[in-house]
Amino acid sequence: MESARLHEQVKNQTATDGLTGLFNRRSFDRRMAVEIKRSRLRKKPLSLLYADIDHFKRVNDRFGHLEGDEVLKRIAHLLSLGMRTADKVARIGGEEFAVIMPDIPLETAGAVAQRLVTEVEGDSPPVPAMARRKERVTISVGVACFPRGGAEGRQASLLRKADQSLYQAKREGRNRVGPLLGL
Repeated sequence: MESARLHEQVKNQTATDGLTGLFNRRSFDRRMAVEIKRSRLRKKPLSLLYADIDHFKRVNDRFGHLEGDEVLKRIAHLLSLGMRTADKVARIGGEEFAVIMPDIPLETAGAVAQRLVTEVEGDSPPVPAMARRKERVTISVGVACFPRGGAEGRQASLLRKADQSLYQAKREGRNRVGPLLGL
């Protein structure tokens, strides 16, 4: 009994990010592979959001890494709010997050991404020193969908498109959603 519970704890720790409690990169990659296969079999869309905290290095430099951790936890919480149980939110890098959205078409994923950008910008900063300085935390989000128009694609293509969309949002000034890209 105790051994089974310990095994489950270890399993959860290897699947989740220790700071945010979200899926980690390994779990994200595994889930993406499953969802791509499911999308192909069911002939349903699979959308992916890539989100990045704008100018996160400045947060760490100005306020410290502990405060940066609070920002990461708050963003993780905001990204998880309002998501369906089928949607999977992951922390895939330092200040980078992804949301896997099965059965969601590109335009709907774009609307969800815009809602997230707006909610994060409107949220109170989780760090008191940021609030005193009236500094806001913002995110940029890239959006991609598989398949689009009957095109076949692979996991790497979907990830690449979401990344391209994210970087376009950053080039256009941050705190926005990039172009909606389909495969």
